[in-house]
Amino acid sequence: RKIDIKKKITLFACGANYCVIITNNGEVYEWDYCPSNDNPKMKEFFLTKPRKIQLPTQTKIVKVVCGNWRTIILTDKGKIYAWERQTNSCCYNNKPLSTVKHYKITEEICFPYIATIAGADAIKCNKDQLVYIWGVLFGKKIKESAICEYTNIFDICNLTIAQPPITHTDEENMILSDLGIAFNDSSTSDLIIEVEKKPIYVHKFILKLRSVYYQNMFNFNGLENKQRVIKYDDYSYIVYEAFLKYLYTGVIDLLSLENELELLKLSDKFCMESLERDCIRNIKKKITVFDVLSIKKIAMQYGIKVTDGTTFFSFFYYFFFKIKYSIVTSPWAYMFIAIHHNVTNTTEDPTAVVKYTTGWKDACAVFFYFLITIIMHAVLQEYIFDKISKRLHLSKVKLSKFNESSQLIVFYVLSALWAIDIIIRENILLNIWTLWEEYPAPMSASLKLFFIAQLSYWLHCYPELYFQRTKKEDILQRVVHATIGLIFTFAAYFFNFQHLALILLTLHYVGDALLHAARLVHFISQKEKRTKLSFLVANVTYVFARITTIALTYVVFLYGLRKQEFKLDYVTGNFNTPVVQFSAAIIVSLFQGYLLYFFITKQIKRARENAAPVVVKTKPKQKPKKREGKKSALSEDDDLPEVDQATKKNLRNRPSAKAK
Repeated sequence: RKIDIKKKITLFACGANYCVIITNNGEVYEWDYCPSNDNPKMKEFFLTKPRKIQLPTQTKIVKVVCGNWRTIILTDKGKIYAWERQTNSCCYNNKPLSTVKHYKITEEICFPYIATIAGADAIKCNKDQLVYIWGVLFGKKIKESAICEYTNIFDICNLTIAQPPITHTDEENMILSDLGIAFNDSSTSDLIIEVEKKPIYVHKFILKLRSVYYQNMFNFNGLENKQRVIKYDDYSYIVYEAFLKYLYTGVIDLLSLENELELLKLSDKFCMESLERDCIRNIKKKITVFDVLSIKKIAMQYGIKVTDGTTFFSFFYYFFFKIKYSIVTSPWAYMFIAIHHNVTNTTEDPTAVVKYTTGWKDACAVFFYFLITIIMHAVLQEYIFDKISKRLHLSKVKLSKFNESSQLIVFYVLSALWAIDIIIRENILLNIWTLWEEYPAPMSASLKLFFIAQLSYWLHCYPELYFQRTKKEDILQRVVHATIGLIFTFAAYFFNFQHLALILLTLHYVGDALLHAARLVHFISQKEKRTKLSFLVANVTYVFARITTIALTYVVFLYGLRKQEFKLDYVTGNFNTPVVQFSAAIIVSLFQGYLLYFFITKQIKRARENAAPVVVKTKPKQKPKKREGKKSALSEDDDLPEVDQATKKNLRNRPSAKAK
């Protein structure tokens, strides 16, 4: 039939035996079948003359949907209007329907996800992508919008009119869950596995089914078959418990990588190929740079190919195997090599990024990498810095400064690049508010290893005073420098301000690295313009780093953290108290202010020296005494490097040798 609508239709929807249309000027019309056959004329009138739905003025409709008894529309401003289908005599009066209900939805609707079915309405939120539902569903009335577990309206429709197919999945899951419940149940157990004097209650029948090792053990009337208790002492209780639980459930329930490595060895002992494959799969997901030695040794033992993805890996392997670290997989070695105190549960989500916190085991890692830093410094000094200094023929004073600046540049540059990589990966600068909103935030593996390396470096500076044969007049300056770096790094690490310290250390290292680089340019380059340009860039960067450090410190401690809850909790590592906030801000500000004052004073003094005219005084010629001649010769030698000193002494001693 032709419906008596002369206006242009923009939207159209059909429900259960009724239809709704939207015209181009925003008017809404509805028509339905006639529920009564008593008056055919009224039926004809109703079918050709739709009823108008009265909506608020200036309402622009973007979508309309119809269900069994309800119609809902969505406006361009995110508002929802709905009305019930009219029946009986009210269908024939052809008067505009004004009983339209406005649903006040606080969630932002994800256009155009609205739906209605079986007396229930649903929308999809744009922010969290969740489905909210209200109305009547499964015989229950939902008055206000509530979060629904379904992702679309079709799932709800299928559940209302269909039944799930008959399968045996539930029965299988029930059997597996029952086996898991039976594990370590003393009331039904017929065998006890004792590890570290702790019992694990198991069943011989299940062990025989799941393990060839136990099948061969219990099939014969041997001593083990008659025993009620079997004792093991080669692996820890946690590993044996996880192994036996795996026989019941097929799931590895371990958190630490160290325990999974032990479980991998245990799987080889009991000839469990399935467990070995699962262990290898979990280990591959958890492997990190600092675990590579342990992984590689076990990989070689079990035939797993481990490739060197980067030059760092190859250097790492070469270095450790050269010092013949043969017990690298032992628990004591693992205590020193790896990092500990992880707070991420990878059992529920194996793909989750492992996060770490601070703890007493970090001291072991710091001690180990402290030794590594000493050896690496010695290698760089012997094979790089000494060879360069010999070609430059520097004096003793300049040689000492050259060695100091060279090793500091290497440390500053590597640390700055490492820190910038962490900042980019963890998106810290773009989310600067996380420095106080997520405090105390756990550390990633790279960030934790970064701070362990920092502490190791500053500690290694003390024995380096002996190894480098530092002069007495330079010892105090270097001790103070190393102590300040150690104290600030340790304080930031202990009080869980690692992310803030990462940014501040990056600024500090970049500024100091450029200053030491300018000093090296001054030693090497003979061009004055190049030296002045390098010092200009270094000076500007140094001042900028100091000012930025003070500003960022005040923003975090005196603005961001003061908005958070004041709390002192040693367990969680929360030290957000006014004492810590003001102390940190004042100490950092005073230290940066002192550095700026010392730097500016030094620059002013140098500028005055360069501007002052050079006056040369003429002295009457005097015959030098023999003793003074010897002293002057010695002072001349002191200004030369050791190689040139030896050469000059040999040349000086040749005439005396001939005279004899």
